[in-house]
Amino acid sequence: MRSAKNVVDEMEFFYSMYKIQEFHIEDVDPTISDKRFREICQEIISRGLKISWKIVSGTKIETIRDEKTIDLMAQAGCRYVSISPESGSPNVLKLMKKPFDLAHAERLAAHMSKVGIKLQICFVLGFPGETVEDLQMTWDLVRRLTRKGIDEIALFIVTPVPGSAIYDSIGGYGSLSELNFSPVWRDDYERLSRFRLALYRHFLLWKLIHHPLKFLKQPLNFLLRRFETKMEMVPYRVLAIWFYKVRQTITDVVFWRTPCPR
Repeated sequence: MRSAKNVVDEMEFFYSMYKIQEFHIEDVDPTISDKRFREICQEIISRGLKISWKIVSGTKIETIRDEKTIDLMAQAGCRYVSISPESGSPNVLKLMKKPFDLAHAERLAAHMSKVGIKLQICFVLGFPGETVEDLQMTWDLVRRLTRKGIDEIALFIVTPVPGSAIYDSIGGYGSLSELNFSPVWRDDYERLSRFRLALYRHFLLWKLIHHPLKFLKQPLNFLLRRFETKMEMVPYRVLAIWFYKVRQTITDVVFWRTPCPR
């Protein structure tokens, strides 16, 4: 792995040369070595780099050892972390063969909220063997974590990928190109989609009730393009693309109707 000095050298280069002030970390598990990650944070702090950085692709919450590491991360400019419980059901986690320390996650989620680190929680719905009771456990977990102060959730409906353990467990698609984030070919897609939308709505309601200032800040961030979460950024990108297409269509029509000068 790259040394802490090597990582921060690169950050400092882009900060000094191109005035880059926000960095997104793409790593399977960047916090797996607590010692190394603390060294990275300390290196940023000792150099006085006025930057922010986000663990946007996620990390395993168990590899963030304790609140002291989170304090150091916040001091070094960490503003966003994504983690993936995947399910609130111990039974589904067992089927996935994924260990997850729920008590640890709830404790650190509350501390991240306290020190100003935004936290995204990701779940998958429709894993083979999942029951209605399992989905209810996911619902209940989201509600508990929202009280703790999480900032956004992401809910995905499971799609089998060639080579994965569940590839032969789910059928109904016509081609591999249908194995995407919207598996509409699944027999239970409509049911899972309704559950997903309902949970998103309730999450926003719970957030408004338990953390009203966080909730009310989101529209402001959206309007000012000062995005702190993906839930703020994604709608803006969709609107920006739509506006560009409309403008391009109008331009094409005007150009087509304008007579060529002789």
